[in-house]
Amino acid sequence: MDVLSRDDLELLVRQPRSSCASLYMPTHRSGPETQQDPIRLKNLIRQAEQRFVGTGTRRRDANEILHSVRELIEDEAFWRHQSDGLALFLRTGWFRCYRLALRFE
Repeated sequence: MDVLSRDDLELLVRQPRSSCASLYMPTHRSGPETQQDPIRLKNLIRQAEQRFVGTGTRRRDANEILHSVRELIEDEAFWRHQSDGLALFLRTGWFRCYRLALRFE
């Protein structure tokens, strides 16, 4: 989980064309709202899975793509160190997560 750099953006652009997902969500640095952030991520993952399946990706393949990001839901240490937004990029066998000082809707 790093800061998004120009090199990272170039890496994202060069990824092979395959089933992939980009997830963006607001996060909270502190306060009671932080407890809702894992729930928001869980909902985003559910939506991503539905979109994958709705566009013809087999559910098993969609679950494989989303596996790494699902592991974050229960990672308490991960949620203790957030910024204003979270950007997640994933495809089969590849996952990047960035904490950003940007607020997403």
